[in-house]
Amino acid sequence: MSDVHTPPPLIALWPGAEVVFDRAWLSLPDGRAGELSDLALDPAALADLPLVIFQTGSTDRGQDKAVAQWFNGLGLAFLAPRSHLVPNRISYQSPAPMEVYQRVHDLRRKEIDYCLYRLQKAGLFDLDRLAVIGLSEGAVAAATWRPQRNCPRVILAWSMEDSYFGRDMTFPHDINCPILNVIGAKDPFFGAQGSLASTDQVIGHGAEVLADYPNTKVILYPNCGHRVADDPQCEADVVNFVVQHLAPAGLCRPKNPQQRTA
Repeated sequence: MSDVHTPPPLIALWPGAEVVFDRAWLSLPDGRAGELSDLALDPAALADLPLVIFQTGSTDRGQDKAVAQWFNGLGLAFLAPRSHLVPNRISYQSPAPMEVYQRVHDLRRKEIDYCLYRLQKAGLFDLDRLAVIGLSEGAVAAATWRPQRNCPRVILAWSMEDSYFGRDMTFPHDINCPILNVIGAKDPFFGAQGSLASTDQVIGHGAEVLADYPNTKVILYPNCGHRVADDPQCEADVVNFVVQHLAPAGLCRPKNPQQRTA
């Protein structure tokens, strides 16, 4: 994975941001889960595991731990950087100035680079078998991080359209990159009607943005707002997409939406 050999500039720009990795939430196939620095890890035993990175939204609602449980029993590692613990992290209330969002999106992308750099130095996981999932603010990072990388992306609660939240985003260059966009039709931030973005004449989902990508899927929950990850359907939709596109990694069968693991 040659694109993470150089130390990323995250720490120089955000002193103390090591916390995104040191206190990242890690879940492993053997049932262990916790902050990464609290777990005793054997690189040799974990080197072949594929990895899912999850970038949570702008508020810390514990969704890193909740989404980690979706992937129990699927033979992969799950890592959620702890963005909300970054000292002097940007806070905002939407709508905010565009430059505020630009700084936030840049931070979230750099978090991914930094975590992968630390993982590579530690010899942990198979970083060529990677999927990135993002929720709301984190969805922008998942969609726009390293556009030259063809790895599965899951975009939750962001329409992928130009709006107050960001413009002229750069998505994966390879049109064969698998991308899933899941959003609620009643999303108050990005929906087509009555949202903060509706003044930008958005359609409220990523179908037009992804029209040239053959390995993509857009799922619109008609009665859902911004918290799509809380919808009972979301777990199966996301997990089955990730399993489908990381299947060569030896993952297990797709999940029954009614069947959860402890």
